[in-house]
Amino acid sequence: MTDEKQVLLRAEDVKVYFKGKNKKSGTVKAVDGISFEIMRGETFGVVGESGCGKSTLGRSLIRLLPVTEGKVWLNGQDISGLKGQELKQMRKKAQIIFQDPSACLNPRRNIRQILMEPFEIHGMKGPEVDKRIEELMHLVGLDTYHLSRYPHELSGGQKQRIGIARALALEPDIIICDEAVSALDVSVQAQVLNLLQELKEKLGLTYFFISHNLNVVYQVSDRVGVMYLGRMVEIATYDQLYEKRYHPYTEALLSAIPQVDADQQGERIRLQGEVPSPSNPPSGCHFHTRCPRACGRCKAEAPQLREVADGHFVACHLYDDMAAGHENGENV
Repeated sequence: MTDEKQVLLRAEDVKVYFKGKNKKSGTVKAVDGISFEIMRGETFGVVGESGCGKSTLGRSLIRLLPVTEGKVWLNGQDISGLKGQELKQMRKKAQIIFQDPSACLNPRRNIRQILMEPFEIHGMKGPEVDKRIEELMHLVGLDTYHLSRYPHELSGGQKQRIGIARALALEPDIIICDEAVSALDVSVQAQVLNLLQELKEKLGLTYFFISHNLNVVYQVSDRVGVMYLGRMVEIATYDQLYEKRYHPYTEALLSAIPQVDADQQGERIRLQGEVPSPSNPPSGCHFHTRCPRACGRCKAEAPQLREVADGHFVACHLYDDMAAGHENGENV
């Protein structure tokens, strides 16, 4: 049984739908019924193809996007319906690092003004704030002379460090990393990932880490959730996924990871067909139109995320018997 004291964030049947401009465009089901928990102090990675709903899910968890249905709890508080001052106070504990550091920094403000903004919003000012801003610069590996500069005077890696500093300003419990390194050069990616790891250990942070790069997810994540077309299809530690992945979509994703040793490179699983539209997803299991192992039940009934081994969850009818055996305490 999960220790509630260790659960920082819990999502229960979260759905995020966007209505089209007209009846023909339909309703986009960006997130379609996702449930999971994030433990305090862990990095929960999320992977999947572009358009599967990773970023929408991340933003809905901290109320940057409204939840259409379902509940989100942060520190035991239901934040799904918070408004006004309560929502403003919640934002101190949940922050985000965006994908493009150039697009998320105001070009008309210098770095000091950018880092001052979170404090201004919450009515904080004075020498303590100035001291905190200097501390933030040192935390992310930059010198205080950068405070007088503007975003266009910094490199991509430096701008992303400012984005990280801004996210840390109000001492949050959880940070959503929305493709936080994908816009950076490979060498700079490694530096920023190392910085995030150091900050996690030093400050006791919790990350919801979104990425399409499985190698990046492997480097930073404690557990991984695999998303497909708005749904979570598998959740496990990366080591569990590497040793035994159950869902056919996860198998296809991991088969695409290039190996340094050619002898270790397995056969690439190439999925047939295109990803269906989230405004008109398939019935039953959303993956059945591309799954080489789909059966009639997959077309009619959506599988539920169930535990098939300790801490390893999968949403696939192929393993319903295994999940039932695990729930009954049998060795499977």
